[in-house]
Parts: sequence; structure tokens; C-alpha cells
Amino acid sequence: MQGHIYRKKSSDGSWSRWYAVIDHPGVDGKRRQKTTTHEAKRDAQAWLAQVVQELRAGEVYDTTVTVQEYLTSWLAGKQSLRPSTRLSYRCHIHQYLIPHLGHHRLTAVRAHHLEAMYVVITSGNNQRERPVGPETLRRIHATCQSALNTAVKRGLLRRNPTATVELARMQRPRRTTWNERDAATFLTAIVEDPLHPLYRMLLITGLRRGEALGLRWSDTPVGAPCPESSPAPDEPLSICPSPSRPTGREGPGGPFVFPGPERRHLNPCYQRP
Repeated sequence: MQGHIYRKKSSDGSWSRWYAVIDHPGVDGKRRQKTTTHEAKRDAQAWLAQVVQELRAGEVYDTTVTVQEYLTSWLAGKQSLRPSTRLSYRCHIHQYLIPHLGHHRLTAVRAHHLEAMYVVITSGNNQRERPVGPETLRRIHATCQSALNTAVKRGLLRRNPTATVELARMQRPRRTTWNERDAATFLTAIVEDPLHPLYRMLLITGLRRGEALGLRWSDTPVGAPCPESSPAPDEPLSICPSPSRPTGREGPGGPFVFPGPERRHLNPCYQRP
């Protein structure tokens, strides 16, 4: 890395402001140059010394990197994530963070950009089949915070703008539960839905969504929900014997009971076509 300061002399003999120039490698390995102007020579020298110190402490210093470029490379570099965590990160990044922040330069992102994004996300809830609540918003924020923490550690940012963002306090709504008749009525109404077996199993077993989506045939007990038909509202929900699986422990879609593309489990961010 190289840096220097200079000023220009005009034809009338007057001198320009002081210029400070620093050369540094970009994320693509190509040479980058940053130039600033200052009133006094000491200001130019101070700026140059600070930038050189930042370059030596970090790995890359490139003000042209966008949030989209950084988030994409950050997720690709997370090799130790569990599949469910990776899916969650990918959902947050591609559905919310990149559409709202992706065009900004990484070094230009501030807390007010994040706050504006969260306002837009929550204001669009009336157009969503599944609204984004305070808990989901906190998960999106946690993904953004984790990504930008890494940027700070790598010297790409001086500080993490997520640290000063205040999220709405979570107020857990009073929950109402269905009785057996309500559940049977619901299942009858969605009997043609492709996810009908999933809903039926959730109602019968009480599994959480993530637990159900990650369920493998090798995890299933002797009994399994009957997907072929729905009971009448007055008939009890029940478990019926599952087909025998002596050796393969795989269904038509692979090892997962509710498979998504590429024989993996269904994405928690699944949206109806």
C-alpha cells in the first residue's frame, strides 16, 4: 500500500488545497485509489496516517463494495452453518436485506437505513399471507448484525450500525387454540392442498414447524398420519399405520418426509406458487 500528499500550483501562482492519495488492493485484487482534499497539510497527513493504520489492521479496504456483494460472499463463506441456519440466513438476506439495502455501499450503511427498512417491511404486512411480526423482525436483524460484525472484524467497517437500532418491544399476543372439531374442519377445507399431510401431522403431533420440515423417514415411528382423506368434523383425528420401510428409509422425494427441491427438506421460507 502506498500513499502521498501534494498540492497543485495554478498558472496565476496560487496553490490549490492539499490532496491526500492512498493506493490499496480491492476485493477483486485490482489496484484501487482513493483521493481526498484538505485545507491544511497537517489535515491531509493525519487522514493519510489514519487510513494507512486501518489498512494495516484490516484485510481489505474497498469503499466500492455494495451490501449485496458483501452479504452474498459472507453467506458463501459460512462453511460451518447447520442447513437450517443457512436456509434462515438465505431467506433473510434475499427476501429482505438485499432488496432494501443491497444497492448501498457497505461503508455507507447507517442505522437510519436499517430503521427505514424495518418500517417498510412491517408496513407491507397487509399484503402478505404471513405477516412479519416482531419476533421475525428480530431474527432478520440478528442475521444483519452477525454479517456486519464479521465486516467489522475484517476491517471493512469501523463500527456495526446495527448496534444503535432500537426494535419494537415484543408483545406476545393472546393465543387461541382450536378444539378437535375446528381442526377437523380445517383439514377438510384444505384436503386438496399439497401441504395437507404436513398440516395434519402438525395438528396431531404438536411438532414445531422446523421440527416437522426436518423430519426424516428414518425418524418416523411405527405410525404416521393418514394423508389420504380427512375426517368428518365429528370424527376424531387419529394415527394410521405407515407403510413398511424395511431397508431404504426413503420416500419418493428422498430421505425427508416433506421434501423440497433437490431432495432436501422443505424451505422454511417456502411461498405458495
